[in-house]
Amino acid sequence: QVERAMLAKSEFLAKMSHELRNPLNSIIGYSEILIEGLDPAKDQKYRDLTSIRSAGHRLLELINDLLDLSKLEAGKMELHSDRINFNDLFEELSAKWAPVVAESGNRFKAEPAPAMEIICDAPKLRRVIENLLSNAAKFTKGGRILFAASIESGVLTVAVEDSGVGIAEGEIEGLFETFGNSDQETASNYGDDVRLGLPLAHRYCRLMGGELSVKSKLGLGSRFTLSVPVKLVADQTKMPIEKRAA
Repeated sequence: QVERAMLAKSEFLAKMSHELRNPLNSIIGYSEILIEGLDPAKDQKYRDLTSIRSAGHRLLELINDLLDLSKLEAGKMELHSDRINFNDLFEELSAKWAPVVAESGNRFKAEPAPAMEIICDAPKLRRVIENLLSNAAKFTKGGRILFAASIESGVLTVAVEDSGVGIAEGEIEGLFETFGNSDQETASNYGDDVRLGLPLAHRYCRLMGGELSVKSKLGLGSRFTLSVPVKLVADQTKMPIEKRAA
């Protein structure tokens, strides 16, 4: 009965997500068309349409997260094998997130990453890392964010450390739960964030045979570390490197 209920919920969310995506994509598309040619500094219509577009993207993100979460819980999510140069992915993510981090007055430091070719599910790996960088940027103001990675004995380790609001010790245990409620007594907002990013990231890591862990102190910052087993490419002449975006 539990399995049937999970399957029914998964199918329902998949159908609903499709029905919601179509009008949302239309709203986002038309807002982008109307924004063209408007002056960002002088035109109030530009600011209004930008808000509509941002809200559309936000809703679309939540819908995609709900669908992926449903697939994971129903055991319908599949792993794919992609061959990538991890250093290329690391540098691409560093270049993308450095200006985002700087918008809140933070210093961003990306340590050199290993230039190794690996085989893994690149879109899922990218999504987990981007979620950690997004959280660090969101919950850190006027501080620092460190982005580092290493590969040893077939295990890829990626760490994102920030000097942001931190997380109370009692909230860490439920941080990766879906729709959990945090106590309002602390200054941390991690548990109150309606995004499903951390629960999804945690489940993606488990799906890839890895683990996502966190060390944090309230008011002093957090360090998220993901460890995922990957295959190292020994012979680099037989197969072209495939670069895939999430």
